[in-house]
Amino acid sequence: MTEKLLTEMSYEEMDALIDNYIDRSSQQSEEMPASAFLSLLAETMARRTAQTVEIEGRLINGRLELLQPNTVTSGLYVQNNQIVIGEQRISVKILA
Repeated sequence: MTEKLLTEMSYEEMDALIDNYIDRSSQQSEEMPASAFLSLLAETMARRTAQTVEIEGRLINGRLELLQPNTVTSGLYVQNNQIVIGEQRISVKILA
């Protein structure tokens, strides 16, 4: 096995190295691997959802314009490329 310095590794190699370290260290202490924990967390959060709101959008002159959803949802506001839910604002950007 050839060993590389951290400065010689690509992002993907460094990411794999860190993931492997986390998995190995969690097995030694009988803890759940981080990847399994994050998957379970995402599933749990998805199950908590009370309602799914579909938001449509279109590109106009290279800018995203989101449309108001057809259903009235308390605490949800949509304008241009932003979605406001309660106290949180989500800004959507289109990458080329």
